[in-house]
Amino acid sequence: MWVVSRDPSVKRLADLRGREIAMPFRGDMPDILFGLVAEREGIDLRKDLRLRYVATPIDAMQLLVTRRVENALLAEPAVSMALRKTGSFPLSLVAPELHRAIDLQAEWGRALGRDPRIPQAGIAVMASVMDRPDLVARIAGAYAQALDWCNTDAQECGRMVARHIDALLPEAVADSIASSRLRAVPAAEARAELEFLFGLLLKKNPALLGGRLPPDDFYARLAAPSRGSR
Repeated sequence: MWVVSRDPSVKRLADLRGREIAMPFRGDMPDILFGLVAEREGIDLRKDLRLRYVATPIDAMQLLVTRRVENALLAEPAVSMALRKTGSFPLSLVAPELHRAIDLQAEWGRALGRDPRIPQAGIAVMASVMDRPDLVARIAGAYAQALDWCNTDAQECGRMVARHIDALLPEAVADSIASSRLRAVPAAEARAELEFLFGLLLKKNPALLGGRLPPDDFYARLAAPSRGSR
């Protein structure tokens, strides 16, 4: 996640004081994570910022490209799409010059004393599948291999994604991979980072997690694939 801005002087969340920022998915994770980091940096969301909530990242991107807002919180690949789109029009007529202003992962690390990454996506399996640990391990292994390939060959990955998702430009997908910290971490290994985040969410709004941390069996422990598995 990034704050994209028309102002090259915006480098930290504190630089957004008194400014408007387009925010997609009100009450969802982008909004929540932005709020957690901002509050740790002494920013009062109601007094110091003007949040303009929109339905989707695409809506936020369109507001940026058409000069109706100066700042927006976007997730990849919407960030890279916005930057690519501004290069496809005469800047003086339609699209503003945009900048990757604030890396929210880096801000998270600074504000909370953590690594500059946020555990924000995962693969979930049904309980019936968990009875087949070998299958779960194979799925996780295939995902990790695919991610390694995308990180290694972002251009080809971008072309593959664009063949299946018409709205995305292959160059933008490749840009998004190059600018992201993409890692496949087994849930058991990520547990400490997840529980740190969950603890913050519990303090902010216990209802987000049903009032308690997930139980031990929430974190799948992967068995080694059996010999001969493909």
